[in-house]
Amino acid sequence: METETDKDRKLVDRAREGDLRAFDQIVTRHQGMISRCLFRFCPHQADLEDLVQDTFIKAYRKLHLWKPTAPFENWLRRIAYNTGHDYFRRCKRTPVTLASRAGKGFPYERELPEEKQHDHRYQYQITEQVQFLLSHLPADDRHLLTLQYLEERSLAEVAEITGWSLSKTKVKSFRAKKKLRKYLTRYEISG
Repeated sequence: METETDKDRKLVDRAREGDLRAFDQIVTRHQGMISRCLFRFCPHQADLEDLVQDTFIKAYRKLHLWKPTAPFENWLRRIAYNTGHDYFRRCKRTPVTLASRAGKGFPYERELPEEKQHDHRYQYQITEQVQFLLSHLPADDRHLLTLQYLEERSLAEVAEITGWSLSKTKVKSFRAKKKLRKYLTRYEISG
């Protein structure tokens, strides 16, 4: 029986030979997963679509670099995370800074009734809150915490995705959580 990894390998081989339909199949197979990864970085539909497209463009241009020693999906995820990481960096340059928000309270702080907690808008608000907090952390910290908590990756998986050693990943995780706690305290958010 052909595994998903085998299917990806065959499609990549065909795409490397110039078969654009094979790459279209790769996009179709992985577009949902890439969208879910990037939604953590950007819930705005127009920007999200651009980030997904950018990810696949980068993947196509770097297809010759993929080595079948690791699953293609992991390689593609790394490109998506780096694309999201770059997006965070660009957003960090916007004129809205933490200092301009200090003393104004945490955005979206109103409570929603229980029946609304599964509403799409509520999920969007939560994502906005998380992005607000993460936007004040250095890019590596945002990337690490996104992988560890939003994508629910183990530290070993985070190390593999980022290319850091496991011990470096543990130290960076500890420090990133410490920085995040400061912002949680500043905005009086529990947990």
